[in-house]
Amino acid sequence: MLKQVQHDDGRRIGSQRRTARSFALPLLVLLAACKVAEDPQAAAQEAREEAGGSVIACARGEADYAQDCWYERSDEDGQRLLVIHHQDGSFRRFEIVDDGRGLVAADGADAAQVAVEGEMIEVTLADYRYLLPATIKGADARE
Repeated sequence: MLKQVQHDDGRRIGSQRRTARSFALPLLVLLAACKVAEDPQAAAQEAREEAGGSVIACARGEADYAQDCWYERSDEDGQRLLVIHHQDGSFRRFEIVDDGRGLVAADGADAAQVAVEGEMIEVTLADYRYLLPATIKGADARE
């Protein structure tokens, strides 16, 4: 603990140092614990490049399809999941089901609409549309 020292002009510098130190230490700890957020666009681009052959066509609203999304498969708690990532870093999770529907929304209140388009399926969820192969690699068997 610092002693309070009074200058000729009446200022007390000891209490100011103690106050500054009491704020500085928690601030430094907080800054050390924080990670500077990556640019979402750069992170999405990196994930897309890692996805390789799983790039798919997607569109928002009435826009034309573009090869701007990619997917990954995972198994969680007995559910076969398909996660579709968007360029802006957002994503949608779907459960792969064997009851004839193909995919259902794994999260949220919106229901996925699935339509067969030749060898592809068009999945619509809220304002997003996705064009996927009718059979997704690894979707037929539990891995």
